[in-house]
Amino acid sequence: MGGIVTIYKQGLTYTEKEVMPDGSGGMMGITVTPQGTNLKIVEADMAGGDYMLISSSDGSLSYCDNQGLIYSVPLLKMSTSQ
Repeated sequence: MGGIVTIYKQGLTYTEKEVMPDGSGGMMGITVTPQGTNLKIVEADMAGGDYMLISSSDGSLSYCDNQGLIYSVPLLKMSTSQ
């Protein structure tokens, strides 16, 4: 826990990159589907029923399971100016 998750979209393909504080992490394929006004994300290796939601209202990322919300994290806004 405590890493940074970045979700990339290239064409119709989505990829997730996770980087932990110690520099470890990796890339994985994900499936993204609409769920209401939000986006539902399922990682290839997520346990049955586990998923993430990106909120359309504020960009927050919520981790959920088949019983509901586990926790949410805010969107990290990064500046594109240098």
